[in-house]
Amino acid sequence: MPSPVVSGNIPRQVVITGNPSTPQDARPFFDIFSWESFIALNWPASNARGVPSDPNNPSVFFNAPNGAPVVWGTYKDSFDLFGQQDKRPSSWESPTSLISPCPGASTNQKTLIFTTKGDTPLMQTKQAFSFPLVDQRSNFVYFDIRYDEAEYNFIRGQDTDQSSWLYLLKNLMPKENQQFGVQMPMTTTSTLGSIMVKAAWRISSSSDDCSDADSSPATMRPLQVMTVTSPTRR
Repeated sequence: MPSPVVSGNIPRQVVITGNPSTPQDARPFFDIFSWESFIALNWPASNARGVPSDPNNPSVFFNAPNGAPVVWGTYKDSFDLFGQQDKRPSSWESPTSLISPCPGASTNQKTLIFTTKGDTPLMQTKQAFSFPLVDQRSNFVYFDIRYDEAEYNFIRGQDTDQSSWLYLLKNLMPKENQQFGVQMPMTTTSTLGSIMVKAAWRISSSSDDCSDADSSPATMRPLQVMTVTSPTRR
């Protein structure tokens, strides 16, 4: 087995050594890839969107203070693409969008608007089991849906080609109905491809067991982080 790496660089390959004879034998290599991806996505972020801070220095990760911005948290939000009504979504580098779900919020303030993992912002409240997800203190669980640069720019499309604007249904449907459908950018050995991150958040209260983290009654704490990536195999 390869030695695990604590790094802010998202792995681009599942490195398989030897010659596994069954899927079960190969699984540990994919487990390592998953954990290394998880660590890199939760690495403290630099001032640039989607860029880790000093990614080759493990102490940056181990000594990060509670509440420090992490890489996936700086990715563009789903609302930046699909909540802009008739406005063109902002560029990847832009710190703001023309339309905000909370106009009074500051640019560095987290805004959670989803009570479901997908569908239309502000309109859908049903989970896969047809009800909102409510925690043991009768509070909604909120969801955060974010896209990395490759996926965001692919959906946003090119400024000079309006047919490439896939956040518009009229442009998405024809491409979905083609022989191979919509092909998101794939990860290669030199290029990071499409990554979508979904995170679930719950309201923290003074009754929580906070022995492993600082907390206060008015904060939000991550409940679950799920990532979708496009790895290659070596």
